[in-house]
Amino acid sequence: MRSGFDIPSDAALAAWLGVDKSTIYFVRAGSRRLGLLQRLKVLDRIGFLKTGTFVEGLLPENLAMDLLNLNKTTPACTALVSLETENANIKLIDAVKTVFGLTTDATLAAFLGIKATTISMIRAGKSGLGPIPKLKLLGIVTGEFQADDVIGFVDSSSRLALAIDTWQSSRSPDTGAAGIRAKTAICAQPPKS
Repeated sequence: MRSGFDIPSDAALAAWLGVDKSTIYFVRAGSRRLGLLQRLKVLDRIGFLKTGTFVEGLLPENLAMDLLNLNKTTPACTALVSLETENANIKLIDAVKTVFGLTTDATLAAFLGIKATTISMIRAGKSGLGPIPKLKLLGIVTGEFQADDVIGFVDSSSRLALAIDTWQSSRSPDTGAAGIRAKTAICAQPPKS
């Protein structure tokens, strides 16, 4: 990652990823993996998404508004857009329920691939929607990726390393969209562990 992104030191890499320097040491030693947000930051850097970033797109308030904007002509969506709530996660699950015509929290949970108790925990303000369901929703909203492709990069260090190598080799001074070419090449690769 350091050489792929021309980052001069492990300290600079840790700062860029927003982790402690010891995390980099443990990742190199094989006793720890980079977290989800750090892996998404790498995908942001190589231009996996054409617009925006994963980190911004996964914020519940942004994702809820993007979902509601898909169907902003329906009265239910219009009401949700103007709904003021302190908990963006509740607004997000209500937006999903409304936009996709889901009638119960059980069908909402099944749609998101989570347990029904998770929905109850979100409504009680004790939890938030996890990153994997939010990635699936972001894929639907943007239409730029399949969530399973991104999950493959998040789960596989070798696939993430291949993404960086492909991105680096595809860069050229006169090409602003090299990451898009890299994304196409990377998605064709089978997942590895």
